[in-house]
Formats: sequence, C-alpha cells, structure tokens
Amino acid sequence: MESFVTPPNQTDKQVAAAVWKTLKIPLAGPPPAYAIHRDHENNLVVSFYTTNGPTHVTVLEQQNQLLIETHRNTLWAYFNNLHSTTLRGHPYDWRIRLWAYYNEFAVWALLAMALTGVYLWLSSRPRHLLAQVSVGLSVVSFLVLYILTR
Repeated sequence: MESFVTPPNQTDKQVAAAVWKTLKIPLAGPPPAYAIHRDHENNLVVSFYTTNGPTHVTVLEQQNQLLIETHRNTLWAYFNNLHSTTLRGHPYDWRIRLWAYYNEFAVWALLAMALTGVYLWLSSRPRHLLAQVSVGLSVVSFLVLYILTR
C-alpha cells in the first residue's frame, strides 16, 4: 500500500500516468490503454509490464491509497520476455532499449547468416544431396509451423 491522492477531474488514462510517475516502477514505461481498466468494484486498475513480471496497481480513491501487487516471473518466463523484447514494443527504460537494439541486431545477423549460407551453397555445391534434403526439410517445417500457428 502507498498513499496517493487521485487528481480531480482526470480521465482514467491521466490518473494511470500519475500513478506511473509516482511509483517509478523499474523497467516499466507508461501504461498502454489496454492495461487500464475498472474492476468489479469500479476501482481503477493499472498494470505495468516488465521482463521481471507484471505489477498491478489498484487505485483506491476513497482511501487515498494504491494497492500494489507485484508478480515475479519464473526464470523461464523472464527469459521468454527478455528474448522477445524488441523495439516494436517501444521500450521506455534505457536498459531495456539497449537490450532491444541488441535483439534487433541479432535477428538481422541471423537472417543475413541464413541468406549468405544459401548463397554459398548455391554458388559452390548446388547438387550436394545433404544440402538439398536440408533445404527441403526446412521449407516443409517452416510451412507446417506457419500453418499451425496462424
């Protein structure tokens, strides 16, 4: 619990921004619209998502308090969040933004490595049976996974 006076005549989004500025949750940026809602008792609930796990804050306007619930990710969920962090999510914290730049670089490097590998195969030994089988299995695997995950 933490003391918090709700600013008068504010929208839910503006109150959520005030909560974010007040709490300064490490690695969390301003809450997106989907993370702001009212619960069954009409209290404003704001969720802040980080690689460490979500923090749900309930604004108790009548008591002038914030109810803060932090949920820690398991190690595997942490790694999953960390490896999927990209610039598309507009990371706010500089540490997460640096990690996102690293991930972007890694993705492009992996793509370049695959493309240059295909080029080297086609330019040097296009009739190599193991390479042909590998490419065929890779294409089929990709198509099956693409169809299953759509």
